[in-house]
Amino acid sequence: MEIHTAKADQLRQRIRTALNNVQVLHSRWVVRASMWGFLAADELMGKHGDNQRDLAHFIDDSYPVLELAQGSINAMLAHNEHVADATPQALWSIPQFADLDAVASNIVNLIQALPLRYTFSVELPVNLLADYPPGFTIHLTERMSIRNAGGSRDAVLPLSTGNKVYDMWVFNRSVLTADTVDAWKGAILEIQDEGYVTKGVSTSPRLRAVEASHSVIGLAMVFGMLQRRGQYTFMPTSPYYVHVNHGASSFPLDKSELSSAASALVADLTAPPLNIDEQSKKIREGQVIDFFWNLRAIFDNASDSQRIQNAAKWYFDAEAASDPLLGFVQMMVVLEILYGDKELSDKIGLGELLRNRCAYAIGQGAADRDDIIRDFKSIYDVRSAIVHRGKNRLSGKERALFGILSAFCRRAIFHEAQMLRKDFHAREAMQAQAQAQQGSLFSEMA
Repeated sequence: MEIHTAKADQLRQRIRTALNNVQVLHSRWVVRASMWGFLAADELMGKHGDNQRDLAHFIDDSYPVLELAQGSINAMLAHNEHVADATPQALWSIPQFADLDAVASNIVNLIQALPLRYTFSVELPVNLLADYPPGFTIHLTERMSIRNAGGSRDAVLPLSTGNKVYDMWVFNRSVLTADTVDAWKGAILEIQDEGYVTKGVSTSPRLRAVEASHSVIGLAMVFGMLQRRGQYTFMPTSPYYVHVNHGASSFPLDKSELSSAASALVADLTAPPLNIDEQSKKIREGQVIDFFWNLRAIFDNASDSQRIQNAAKWYFDAEAASDPLLGFVQMMVVLEILYGDKELSDKIGLGELLRNRCAYAIGQGAADRDDIIRDFKSIYDVRSAIVHRGKNRLSGKERALFGILSAFCRRAIFHEAQMLRKDFHAREAMQAQAQAQQGSLFSEMA
């Protein structure tokens, strides 16, 4: 990342000043409240221009220098032994930070070295690719793939740093679980991104990866690849790992979790059971291949692809919501993303617009459209009661309407995805020669 020399010198001075006030707890963690001196550094980088745009994409759109400084300092503190005394201590009093001029220069150098490249690996329901061999990989885009554990990628993305103390920090282990060993298992969504990532800080690449994982899982539900079991899971977790990439090798930085609501939904999802007869197996394999072709189209970054990705993310979040009222509103947002139009809604009303567009997009004949229009009015009335009158709970009938709304959203996303796929295939036909050079959709990792 290029920063003008004079501006880099000013940035270094402001960071050096801010470091004077930084405090640390237990010799391991920065006190967040002591970091506000870095706002002067963020102010220097401005709210406009190439530097601001890059920092927003790589780190954060509000406090990028602050977030990077806290993350990088915490990463260095992670190697220290825990100190029982809870009294905050000045950063400069810790031996490795005694030279604050050098620390300031290192932070500026790190900013100028951006972007760094990362791999996010999100564990999907374990049996999603149960019918495929270990290491089997499906390439969705240049930066996204889904694979089965057991291939060469397991070694490329190690789940140990080789340092027991550092592993405890990276993988959230305590003294009692220090000897725990993480291992790849089941289906894994891999997302490549760039910028700056470290443990305990939600920078832009991490947020993008989590949002993409919600979209993929939501689409798997829409296309019938995953379905709810309706079973309770005690303290569900849905981990994802972060590795920083160095050429052909990678180094583990973090093991984190999707939100508790998202983890509860993922824990309840499973691939539909596959009958043992050969015909059923072939049908299922065809459905899986068709689903991944749809994912390729949806994540192709065409003009409409982001719209469907967002709709699928909101669908996932609505299904995951622990509060039924929140889930109802989020599910309505799915249809607003797909069929909303501010200019038209200002003229005829949002409810009328969504009702008609939804009915004519997904309705299978006149009778089905009439049913959708009738049900949609009741659904929108509930949505209005929640948003405008602060409705406190859903009745049994209104919960049933949520189920109907969820079905509308699945049909709508499916319909829009099919339309997008037609456009995708048209582009694929025009780029046939380039596609042949890039290889096939599927590859089996040794």
